[in-house]
Amino acid sequence: MSDTPDRRAAAVEGAFGFVLATRDHAHGLSFWNNAYGFGPLFNATVFSEAEAGLFDVPIADIEPQWLAMPVPLRAEQRP
Repeated sequence: MSDTPDRRAAAVEGAFGFVLATRDHAHGLSFWNNAYGFGPLFNATVFSEAEAGLFDVPIADIEPQWLAMPVPLRAEQRP
């Protein structure tokens, strides 16, 4: 799959899912995980648009925001 304008537009619209993020004063961005709470991106729970709309956003020092996931990398592009 190549990175086309249509695929980039799909990422902006959330076609690849959403993660819930907040800023942590000590660690920068933290991402929600249903099992562990806020932590690193590699543990983030990825939500569909419908799941994000129904999710009860947890209380945090800085209000969490939904971020659209980027277009997945092609296997050939990975190091």
